[in-house]
Amino acid sequence: MAAIIGGSWRLELHQRSRLLSFFLFVSLFLPVTVEAFTARIHGCPTMSSLNRPKASGGSSDSRRGGTRSSFSTANAKPSSWQRPRSSSSPPFTYPIPQKNPFPWKAAQSPPPTPTRLTPKSSLPPAVDVGARDQIYEPSLLPPRKKPTTLLISDRKRGLWVFEQPFVLGVVDVKNRMSVLRLSDGGFALYSPLAATPECIDMLKSLVKSEKLSLSSAWFMVPSSFPEHHESLVTWREVFPEARVVSVHPRINVISEFLLEGPSTDAPSQLPFPLRKDLDVAVYETPLLREMVLTHKPSKTLFVADSGFYINEEYSNSLTRGITQLQGIYDRFVTPPFFRLGMNKKEGKRLYERVKDWGFDKIVTCHAALVEEGKGKEAFLEGYRHLA
Repeated sequence: MAAIIGGSWRLELHQRSRLLSFFLFVSLFLPVTVEAFTARIHGCPTMSSLNRPKASGGSSDSRRGGTRSSFSTANAKPSSWQRPRSSSSPPFTYPIPQKNPFPWKAAQSPPPTPTRLTPKSSLPPAVDVGARDQIYEPSLLPPRKKPTTLLISDRKRGLWVFEQPFVLGVVDVKNRMSVLRLSDGGFALYSPLAATPECIDMLKSLVKSEKLSLSSAWFMVPSSFPEHHESLVTWREVFPEARVVSVHPRINVISEFLLEGPSTDAPSQLPFPLRKDLDVAVYETPLLREMVLTHKPSKTLFVADSGFYINEEYSNSLTRGITQLQGIYDRFVTPPFFRLGMNKKEGKRLYERVKDWGFDKIVTCHAALVEEGKGKEAFLEGYRHLA
C-alpha cells in the first residue's frame, strides 16, 4: 500500500488522494460493518445499539427525517441458518467487559495477618526460639547473636565467669562478665554483658541456686567503652534492687556511686559493704578510664581494657603479625594506644598498689586469661611501663 500511495504507479495527485481516502474509509468502517453483519446473523445487538437511547415508539432519525424502531431481539426474524429461540428463554444480552480502570495496579491479595510474638522477645518469627534468646536487639556492637557460655564456675571461691562473642575487627576476642560472691551473701557483677534473654535466665538461675542476696547486689562498670555498659539499663530493670558503681561521669546518670579522682582515692570511695571482699584502683589515660579490681576470696585480678593477652586462639595471621611487630604477642600487656598520655606519677602509684594485692590469676574481659599461679608475674611484666 505504501508503494501505491507513494506513486510507484505514476498516479496523479488527485488519484492518490482518492486512493488514500478509500483506504481510510475501509479501515474505519469495515470493523463496524463486520460487527453489524455478525450480530444480524446471530440475533444479538451491536455495541452501537446498546449505547443508543431507547424509546417506546421508536427513535427519531434526523438524518433521514423519519422514525425507526429500536433494535430488539424479540422482533428479529431468525434466518434459515439461525437456531430458533424458545419463547421462555431470556433475551440475549451482549456481555460488556469490565476493564480495570487502573491497569498498572495488579490485583493484590489482602495482607497476611501478622504473627503475634510472645512478650519475651520482639524478633521476627523466622528466627528459632533458641537463637532468639541469644540476640540482644538494642546492641550496636557485633555480632548481633550473642550466645552466653559459663566459662568458670568456682563455687568454693565464689567466682563465676560468663562470656559472649565480641568481634573486634575480624577477630572474636570475647567479652566476659564476672560474678563475685560477697561475704554478706550478696554478689558483685563486674562488667555486665549484653542482657539477652538467655544471659538473664542464666544469671537468675545462678542467683537462685547459690541463694545470693539481691538486697546486696552490685553492678561494677569498669570502663567507659560501650561493651561494658551498653545494657546496663536493661539489667537495672531485671534487678531493680542492685546498685551501680562506675568510674566514668558518662555513666553517672544511672550510677549511685562514682569513683572519682586518682587511683589513690578510689578505695576510700568504694561503698562500705564492698571493702571487705574487694579492692580497686583506677587506670586513667586520655583514652581510657578503667576500674582495676581484685576479689580477695578467689585471689583474682580483673581488668577490662588495660590488659590484653593475645595468643594464637585470639588472633589471625594479620593481627598476629602486627602484635609480633609491637612486641605484645603471646604475653599479658597493656596495648600501646592505652599507654599514651598517662601521668607517670599516678601510673607508678597504681603499679605499686596493685603489686601488693594477693592474687595469682587474672581474668580479662577480652582475649585470653592468665592461668592460676602466673597472675602476679604476668602483671609485673605487662604493666612494667608504669613502674
